[in-house]
Amino acid sequence: DSSWAALGSVSVPLSTRVIAAKCVNRGGGFGIVADMESSGGKPGMVSDGSWICSGVALSGWEKPEFVEGANWKQAKDLGDGHFLINKHAQMTSPGRRAIWSSGGEGTAYCRKKLN
Repeated sequence: DSSWAALGSVSVPLSTRVIAAKCVNRGGGFGIVADMESSGGKPGMVSDGSWICSGVALSGWEKPEFVEGANWKQAKDLGDGHFLINKHAQMTSPGRRAIWSSGGEGTAYCRKKLN
């Protein structure tokens, strides 16, 4: 979606091995906030420092077998007071954080391997 204020929703099959998100900063504030829950409504994975991010897209970065190189670092935590944390009241999982790539403010490619 091109609206920064829009929430996206996707179904994630149980066989999923990696979650990958690409976000583009078109000016102003920026960040990625993820809040996943089970089909029964129980809190699950959230965006936090366990994600790995880069400002550079390499071929296959969104695939489970991708090997993260030197450009991939722990997600940058944008802080407790980040506007996206408070913007969406329906995102309630504890521990969710606004994250971004440590490499700059342009585009962030972030991924989280699942068990």
